Amino acid sequence: MTLDPRRPKPAIRVERQGARLLVGSRVTRQEASRPLTLGDTLASLSHALDVSEGHQHEHALKTAIVGLRVGRRLGLPERHLEDLYHALLLKDLGASANSAQLYHLFGRDDARLRRALRRLDVERIREGSTLVFSQLVGAVKGPWRLKYLLDLGLGRFDLVAHLARTHAERGARLAADMGLGSGVAAAIAASSERYDGSGAPAGAAGEAIPLAGRIVALAQAVAQHFAEDGPRAAVELVRKHSGSWFDPAVVAAFEDPVVSGDLDEALRHDRAWHSLTAVAPREEPLHVDDERLGRVADVFGRVIDAKSAWTARHSSRVKQVALGMFDQVVAPGDEPARRRALARGAALHDVGTLGVSNAVLEKGGALDEVELEVVRRHTAYGEHILSWADAYAEVVPLAAGHHERPDGRGYHGAVPADLLPFDVRLLAVADQFEALTSPRPHRDPFAPEEALSILAAEAGSGVDQAALQALERYLATPEAAEVLRTERFDPEEMLVIA
Repeated sequence: MTLDPRRPKPAIRVERQGARLLVGSRVTRQEASRPLTLGDTLASLSHALDVSEGHQHEHALKTAIVGLRVGRRLGLPERHLEDLYHALLLKDLGASANSAQLYHLFGRDDARLRRALRRLDVERIREGSTLVFSQLVGAVKGPWRLKYLLDLGLGRFDLVAHLARTHAERGARLAADMGLGSGVAAAIAASSERYDGSGAPAGAAGEAIPLAGRIVALAQAVAQHFAEDGPRAAVELVRKHSGSWFDPAVVAAFEDPVVSGDLDEALRHDRAWHSLTAVAPREEPLHVDDERLGRVADVFGRVIDAKSAWTARHSSRVKQVALGMFDQVVAPGDEPARRRALARGAALHDVGTLGVSNAVLEKGGALDEVELEVVRRHTAYGEHILSWADAYAEVVPLAAGHHERPDGRGYHGAVPADLLPFDVRLLAVADQFEALTSPRPHRDPFAPEEALSILAAEAGSGVDQAALQALERYLATPEAAEVLRTERFDPEEMLVIA
């Protein structure tokens, strides 16, 4: 994410207590001395999905603990447990795609709205539309928004079911694009279905819902209500909705003393990683080769970009520009590991924006001081999230430093150029260039030559001179011309609810 360089940039330092907490938990996790697996990597990145959906910290980890305990009690073979594990961790992979729609309908913080809708969803998936209707009044603007306001009021459009459908279907597609098994995608797609057929997206019922999907549905409800209302409330919820929301057989497995007896202890913040390690499937060590890590990073880049209609292709285009610049500096074939790290860093550099409200990301006018501070925290959020992912350790400096400046007036660490690796400075220029040449809610895109002039005006202070030269050489190549000819999109089209 890049602020318009013409906007003021006050020197705001970010409180980093959260980093110490996260790093402390990470150290605790490493004490298990277990070989790195794909599950470990996805579990680490699941913190980004928790942030995107407005869940409490470690929600996905706790969902996985509950779901895997149930799966083992039901006698699932290890191969099926692995698919279930990945589905439990990635159940919210499609969540960010609803953020822009929620903001443009309600004009309010998208994460808070999702939390409110989940509370409404406790009783029945379709009851939320009527209750939220009143909140839309005064927030809806434009003819298509008015149409949905009327449709909601007249009962012709079910907002909650639509959000669940988008969430589930997009998540399933992204899981498939990650190269995970068909069982993972099917479980994610079915995670909002209900045993009695009142769920979404397909209204499937009973055993027509994949067993893994039925387990995910129960596990995520338990984890949510355990965190918000306590263990007794979570158990009561499950019992109350056995046979309607939840599969009675899955409920019975959950209520087995072997599964739920020490759940309070297992789901404690300082125990979550240990508890997850104890029930995680016995995967082959290091299922995460370079090709897999690249695919996972690219998919999470798409999750990040889906957060706002205005940044729909930002991460992928930053990656293209950054690699093109890199190839102007490093001879072809040299330093492949460094190039791979840059590619992954470009895909994941804005992961912290998942924690920024769309009310800020999509504001049409100048940001005030408070909003600027919120935006500037996204690099700290990104550093915190990626600090969990051992497989992406090389990416952390790129995510943390892509808004630093040569003069030391950047964020969030205010690190001067002589202490920044060149690839961090290169990514910063690629990020700024892509942002300038893309539309934003407060302006039209700049032509490439205009963007280059804006960056050149800050050379040496706000923009690294060597990286800028690499950009200039890259823009003269046929490959750059092809990237810049990529068909543009209309952000308004992304906001239309099908």
